[in-house]
Amino acid sequence: MRCYPGMNSNFKGNKIKMRTNKSDNPICKVCGHTRKNSLELFDIAFTPKHIITVCDACVDDLFNKTLKANCQVNAKLKSHKDLAIIQNRRARKNKN
Repeated sequence: MRCYPGMNSNFKGNKIKMRTNKSDNPICKVCGHTRKNSLELFDIAFTPKHIITVCDACVDDLFNKTLKANCQVNAKLKSHKDLAIIQNRRARKNKN
């Protein structure tokens, strides 16, 4: 995987970064489309070493599925263990 200077310098914790891919011949890692077949291509960095390139159509699918999953989690009745996990996340976010 490629490491881009702007994406690996300030990586802290588990933050996901995203930017527009400006290279000449990128290929979507999900569907294989090139710049010719896409409106836009994006680089999504999960860590400095794990960067994937995805097209706008695949990003839409990813965000739709993520939103549905998030709604299911939010609608679920929370146990004491779930509430503790949520409180720990909030504490970590407020600490940073």
